[in-house]
Amino acid sequence: MIRVMPILYFLSFVPLGMIFPYLVTEFEMRQVHHIGILLAMPSFVMILVGPVWGWIADWMQQTVRVLQSAIWISVVGLLCLVSLEAEWVWVGMLLYSLGWAPVPSLIDAMTLENLRQQSDVETGAESNYGSIRQWGSIGYMVGVGLIGLAIGWGIVAGAIVTTVLGIYVMTLPKMKVDLPQPEWHAVKQLLQKSELLWILLCAGLHFSVHLGNSSYIVKHAQVIGVAPSVASIAISLGVVVEIIVFQQAVRFEQYAPDRLLVWSCLLAIPRWGLMMVATEAWMLILAQATHGITFGVFWLATVRLVKAVTPPELSSTGQSLLSTAVGGVGAVAGMYGASWLVEVYNTQTFYGVATGIAILATLGSMRVKWQSNHS
Repeated sequence: MIRVMPILYFLSFVPLGMIFPYLVTEFEMRQVHHIGILLAMPSFVMILVGPVWGWIADWMQQTVRVLQSAIWISVVGLLCLVSLEAEWVWVGMLLYSLGWAPVPSLIDAMTLENLRQQSDVETGAESNYGSIRQWGSIGYMVGVGLIGLAIGWGIVAGAIVTTVLGIYVMTLPKMKVDLPQPEWHAVKQLLQKSELLWILLCAGLHFSVHLGNSSYIVKHAQVIGVAPSVASIAISLGVVVEIIVFQQAVRFEQYAPDRLLVWSCLLAIPRWGLMMVATEAWMLILAQATHGITFGVFWLATVRLVKAVTPPELSSTGQSLLSTAVGGVGAVAGMYGASWLVEVYNTQTFYGVATGIAILATLGSMRVKWQSNHS
């Protein structure tokens, strides 16, 4: 089963790269209104339903079947986005958001469970997470590159690839589960763990600024007199470094994840500070190159930390809570916070506030403690 996980990551991230970087452009071409609300819908919906999907997968002990259902709901949503008139686009976006909310976290949970089972018979197997997860980043870059050559076809292409993903998941065998069926009170106990709450709080704070940066880095480049193409180069370089980090995950996992979390949060302080004072292209590129550490190492650390404090039978629930903190709460805060700061002030102010948030996230990360006997 572990052999299929790189394919799942690749096929699930390709449509993300095809759709979201170009979604505003496609909506504007179709004269869709209330674009800001539509862009925020996936994050809002994830907050509401992401953990519920995770709990259903754990309770049913049918992660593959739940993943199938979620993907096909997403496909229906994308087909609606393609075919409906502009005033009904929100229906497609809502369906897509409902379906896609658990997909990344379920794939993470499946990967971690397969690695856990493999580690029972193969020493060091759990260190393979990063080398598997890198295929998600590669897939995202492939999606961005392909639609960059065919602007206006992102949703259509994304729907096709998501359909292929759904068909592929249907061919997967049922996962073997050797864990007890969880009860609802176990979720309440999980949510009462202070160590998990600190991880989620730190993750939400840290990622919120990354989302804001993704939304406004091109505009910031224009403000400081740098060509938008330089911003694109900087973004690509950051993803390349991220892929390298995932490839070398076994080296990073020699260190305790709480220490890695502090390091990644700490590096974000000079990253956003450099963006704030940047006046030349090389400064922007250098700052963005650190994305591989501030996100890549951060993600490796938080996935391990959440796994450590979550009972194995609640793996999908735990990873969905992390995805909700990052892609739900953190994304909403980053999107609206950055938008307000840029509209009222300027991009430099946003990066100044981002530096302050990075300091808070670093302080919060110092409260997270790793217990190696949980691994």
